[in-house]
Amino acid sequence: MANSEDKVLAIFRLYDVTPYQMLCLDRTARTELKGPIDRLVKKGFLVRERRQDAYHLTRAGYAAVRQGK
Repeated sequence: MANSEDKVLAIFRLYDVTPYQMLCLDRTARTELKGPIDRLVKKGFLVRERRQDAYHLTRAGYAAVRQGK
């Protein structure tokens, strides 16, 4: 996994997000980390929510977050 993807997962780790729990990212984070977020969505680690700038972790994403601790 790329360092930039680890930065995204670190945000979810910081807020102790569990699978299917929505997290809204601020626009600065979303803009700076757009590429890594898109890659994590394609890998099936994150899912975009209907609400703009909101995502939730899948079970695979949660496992990746827990591995980073």
